[in-house]
Amino acid sequence: MKEIIQKINELKEEKNAIIVSHHYAPREIHKVSDILGDSRGVYEKVKEVNADIIVTIMPYFFAEIIKTIHMDKKVLVPVKSECPVANHSALSFEKINEFKKKYPNIPLICYTTSPLETKLLADALAFPGEVVKVIENINSEKVLFVGERNCSEEVLMKSTKNVIIYPKNPVCNVYSSATIEDVERIKKEYDDFCLMVHPECRKEILEIADYVCGTGKCMN
Repeated sequence: MKEIIQKINELKEEKNAIIVSHHYAPREIHKVSDILGDSRGVYEKVKEVNADIIVTIMPYFFAEIIKTIHMDKKVLVPVKSECPVANHSALSFEKINEFKKKYPNIPLICYTTSPLETKLLADALAFPGEVVKVIENINSEKVLFVGERNCSEEVLMKSTKNVIIYPKNPVCNVYSSATIEDVERIKKEYDDFCLMVHPECRKEILEIADYVCGTGKCMN
């Protein structure tokens, strides 16, 4: 492992390259990453990058955004890992455009985990764990939300605005795989604990969570 890490670091120096990873990536990838974080953390840090080559170890849609930030740099995707929400056909540009046309002059909030073309229709983008905050700061009593279905449930529970949810928002198959039975089983094992969950978890889990936040805030 040490030899591999050394070789990677030598290549990075030789080619003026950096590795940008989401902390979803395997732990051994963390050791060679120059930028490591969640959605917001990666976006904030990558803006300051001066390298010629950016190697991305994260869901593919992140690489798309990084390329839009750094059009003059080479962005490499060694493994094209797809996010089922970001590539869902229900969130295509054409379908969201039709949805938006039904509600003229109402701001559209789009989840960052959405297709790149669809984001172009948005009046504002919202990172995981920040959807409610973004909606509350929009200067309109009515807003549209497009993105992920379980995040929609959190919005409906917490927002003071009149939020019109896109009816075909898909779910994240990873976060939605956790059930209330899973939580109850953990509760029996640990008497004194707090429950931290991602907003893409199921509604019944969001309702009993102590903290609903993105993975970066969970780590902090």
